[in-house]
Parts: sequence; C-alpha cells; structure tokens
Amino acid sequence: MLIVFDGLDGVGKTTLAKEIAKKFEAKYFRCFLPNDEMKLKTLINNKENSINIHKNSIKYIEKRCCKILSFLKSNKNVVLDRYIYSSIAYYYAITKMEKNIVKIIDYNDFNLLKPNASFIILLDAKNIKYRSKNKLLDNTDKLSIYNKFFIKNVTNCFNFFQETEDIFFIKNNNNLNKTISKILDILNNVKDTKPNYWIGEESINKILFKLK
Repeated sequence: MLIVFDGLDGVGKTTLAKEIAKKFEAKYFRCFLPNDEMKLKTLINNKENSINIHKNSIKYIEKRCCKILSFLKSNKNVVLDRYIYSSIAYYYAITKMEKNIVKIIDYNDFNLLKPNASFIILLDAKNIKYRSKNKLLDNTDKLSIYNKFFIKNVTNCFNFFQETEDIFFIKNNNNLNKTISKILDILNNVKDTKPNYWIGEESINKILFKLK
C-alpha cells in the first residue's frame, strides 16, 4: 500500500508520516528535493527558472517512484512525506502570486505512482506559527506561514485535487493519538491494489481554470 502525507509547511506531516510508517511496518521516504527550501527560494526569486525548478522537483519524485515501486511489488507498505500535490500547488501558487504566466507541463509524461490513500494535513495559522517559532525561516517558510494569498492559492489547489483524487483532509488538532486514530480508521477501509500510475489531467485542468 502506498500512503502519502502532504500539506503546507509546519502542519505536522513528518511526525504523522513516521508514526503511521511504524504502525504499518512501512518503508518511510521523504519525497522532495534535497535542500528543497533553497530550491523553492530560488523559484520565488527567479521567474525565468521557476518552470525548470518545478520540473526538476517532479523528476526527483519520479526517481523516488522507481525505488518505491520495488517495495510495493514485494508487498511492502510505503509511506511518503510529501508528494506531487504540494509540488504542483506551490508552483502554481507562487507563479500566480508573482503575476507570472503559468507555464503548463504534462505531468502524464512522468511515471508517477498513484497512492492508495493521500492525506492533506491541515492546521490553523496560529498553531503553524507556534510550531515554527524556534525554526530559522527562509522565504518559503514565511510564505507558508504569513502570506494569506499564497496559503489561499495552495489550499485551493489541494481542494481541487480532492475533487478528482483519493485524498482525505485531516485536521491536526495537536492531539497526536487522536489524529493517528482518525488516519488509521480511514486506512482500515482502503483497499490495497496493485501499483498503478497517476493521471493528473483532470486535477490540473481544474486548478488552471480556477486560478486564471
């Protein structure tokens, strides 16, 4: 089974992903570019390179998927910390915020695995700020925590994904056991199917239409 945790920075994805990985005796992967914050900072500050940086992010995830596939074929569970949803949402949100032209790429050209269940973790702004108070913030962190326009656009993207994907929104109420219990209740009703590939055309069309 392939399980994904995604959402804005500082909502508690990593903690939840690691706990669920333990419960399922699953392989845990962080599924985003190394030094990802620096990459996103460059994306924000350099309009010319934003599409190339985004493509590199998706290519990195595609490489991860090759490794993940071998585990799934061995009937092992895999839990991912971040996936394509936030990569795509951040790209479109930042591009629109900079009033730049959205350059579309065909995600169906990439071999991206379709998760059995994806969880978008939600946390209110006050708690995100509290969780981040001792963290050295870069430009991307500041966007995720303080920029209402950016947060709204990213959240809209997640909402559009929910309309076309097997995505569950989970509110992190800072009670770890209760949040994990909610996730486990959902996973108990999710069917483990053979590995398949993600087709994102319908989701992306919704995002582009709404963010024009």
